[in-house]
Amino acid sequence: DVHAVRRSANGLDNGGITTDIKWTSTLADVAADAVTFEHWPRRSAHWMGNFDRHTGLYQGGVNWTQVEKSIHLIESITHRYANNSAVLGIEPVNEPWQFTPIHALKKFYWESY
Repeated sequence: DVHAVRRSANGLDNGGITTDIKWTSTLADVAADAVTFEHWPRRSAHWMGNFDRHTGLYQGGVNWTQVEKSIHLIESITHRYANNSAVLGIEPVNEPWQFTPIHALKKFYWESY
């Protein structure tokens, strides 16, 4: 799985974003293993363009130039590992979020294939 496409596919830590969080507790409040944060309502994935979390839309539509960069990355990975017996396949993007335009996501998968 490609977990870190440029500007994050899902706005979460497993998509390469670790900065847009709100700490809900601190070491002063709770034990170290109980410190928590919130990120679901604050996440914002920009892998297909500039996403506005208030409107739920990509401003200016899908940025195909940016998407092409991810496709070129997938091509580079597949060429590098094409003859490696340890690699059986690759998932072009890990867990894209629900606001990804489905027509753009399908096009991305087809072009990455």
